[in-house]
Amino acid sequence: MPELLARILFLFLLFSLIKSWWDQSGGKDNPLIDRLRVLLLISLLFLAFFAPDTPVGAAIFGLIAFFFKPLGFSITLLVIASALITNGGIRNPAPRMILAALLVLILSSMPVVAYWFADQAERDAAARTTVCCDETAAAIVLLGKGTTNSHVANRETIQLTDTGNRLPYAAVCTKKN
Repeated sequence: MPELLARILFLFLLFSLIKSWWDQSGGKDNPLIDRLRVLLLISLLFLAFFAPDTPVGAAIFGLIAFFFKPLGFSITLLVIASALITNGGIRNPAPRMILAALLVLILSSMPVVAYWFADQAERDAAARTTVCCDETAAAIVLLGKGTTNSHVANRETIQLTDTGNRLPYAAVCTKKN
């Protein structure tokens, strides 16, 4: 539900931005060229959202996505705030924008936030996957890089690392089948 509300809000903001561009583009000098520029920008935005797998759409979508990442959002806020600083005076929304940019950077760089987002992504992925225990396979492919330490002189056994627990687990799974 929050994801749907976020999408609706984003589409509303995008529509209002496009409408304001369209209303401002009818200038006195060259209204046709101004409107063609707005139409080109609108078509590139639609291409980015509806065909992001094409090279042009991927490039545009990557540029748009930068502004929605914490660093891009903070840079945008700081650029707008710096435009409001004139002749040594700071106009009213600039200090709040600078504070918001710093808060976004501080909060997004905290490990607690990163762990929380990773946990949410893992829970979503786990909820979408289906586990089928009825299927059998003739072989199991095990990727074993990084599971053993390098060979040490005068040592006869292989020492497993922290990721080495997949080796015995794969052996147990093959014995069950």
